[in-house]
Amino acid sequence: MENLEKKLDAESFQKLTANKINNESLVHLDDEDLIEMGIAEKGPRKLILSVIAMRQDSGECSTSENIPVNFQNVDHTEETIRSILAKEPKFIKILTRQLDNEIIPDSKGLLHMNRILTNHYFEHRILQEHRYPSWQEKQKLAERIIEAFPHLEKTRVSADAPKESFFFWKNGGKGRGQHAGIIETRVANMRKDIPTNERLFQRAKKLKTVLPEGIREKAAKLAALTGNALNGKVISDGMAQCFLLHQDILQSGGDNMIQEIITTFPHLLGFDGVMIQQAYERLHTNYNTEANMEEFLSVGLLMDQGGWNNVTDKHIRGALRIIKRLTSRGIKRTSNVQSATMEEITAAPLIKWMKPDPEKTNLQVVQVANISMEDRSPHIICVAEPCKEGQLFIVFASNTISCDRSSSMAIDVLLKLFDVFGVPVPPLLKKFHELVTFYLFRTTLACKSTKVAELVNVLREHDENV
Repeated sequence: MENLEKKLDAESFQKLTANKINNESLVHLDDEDLIEMGIAEKGPRKLILSVIAMRQDSGECSTSENIPVNFQNVDHTEETIRSILAKEPKFIKILTRQLDNEIIPDSKGLLHMNRILTNHYFEHRILQEHRYPSWQEKQKLAERIIEAFPHLEKTRVSADAPKESFFFWKNGGKGRGQHAGIIETRVANMRKDIPTNERLFQRAKKLKTVLPEGIREKAAKLAALTGNALNGKVISDGMAQCFLLHQDILQSGGDNMIQEIITTFPHLLGFDGVMIQQAYERLHTNYNTEANMEEFLSVGLLMDQGGWNNVTDKHIRGALRIIKRLTSRGIKRTSNVQSATMEEITAAPLIKWMKPDPEKTNLQVVQVANISMEDRSPHIICVAEPCKEGQLFIVFASNTISCDRSSSMAIDVLLKLFDVFGVPVPPLLKKFHELVTFYLFRTTLACKSTKVAELVNVLREHDENV
């Protein structure tokens, strides 16, 4: 706990201590426990889970202390998995006709078996004593099921997964995060049956942020200023002073959240995206200030060197090669532009090209296109012939941000606006966004995607060899 006190923000650590979490109970927490305690923000949760994982891997939590007596020193007098199942009349047919004959029951039968066993070992403890089983106990039960019926190892979720993974898999094999398996699901459902006021970990009531007096008036005065170079420093400093108001709007959520942020802080759409970059760094105090987007995208040029050669901007080309490396196969892509090439279609989640119109400014071209677009996902628009260089804009939720001609700047701002405005990341950009926030920005503490984790290892090897 001392280590966490130094790393965590004061509010999150206070929620741990308010729930009487100590060094012994800390290692038994999972992501759902933290959410129940009111630690909803991803940053603190990831930090706590990483400390728990390190302690578990180092053996600081004693398995023998966590596994109940009937899971230790098994002898002939102990109840067996089969004897427990045999006590349930409604399960006898499945037991004698299928399990005893090395036949795997259907999904309904497996869930019935799981319900009987988890109820037998954990129901009284959870519902009456309000004590939750540790991951070691759940894994031990899964292992005993396979020992009792070895043919059930065929239920494993993948070829490289443990044989008991269908029933329980620590962290889903990812090293951290939520556990997987039907035992975990059943235990989580039983915990929900405990009355809210009697749960071991109480969800803290969400407290309304107390905003400093006059902060809304200050924001209104900033909004009224003309967004030019002369007022740039005043607006930048003022935005920093009004950060709590920005954060409060994000936390409050709501259907009109994006528009409320833009109305309150209209300068986020100006200054070529600089205000978005500054707001992102305020939201993430652990941001890697040495992050260099240009160098990162240049490494992307080394991937799939035969692709995207028609794209003249090297940073856009590097980003597209990285995205291609991360993209799952089988995703159908379409375009409302009939003449679009395959390269343009596959580039569309990141960037689209719009031909210049001599009768309109580039901004007008983008605004007209943005209104008529079927795809409302945030992306970059380049006003130029297909795959050529031109003036760059970011469009999202009917809004437009000019990024002039700096492609690395446009990509950087695009990836940061999701957090600044609370905009969901489009599915086809999720892995690219995850890679950048974990490897480059370092604002996330773990990779969810296997492909992203694999590419991170490749990039780190490259860094070591440079």
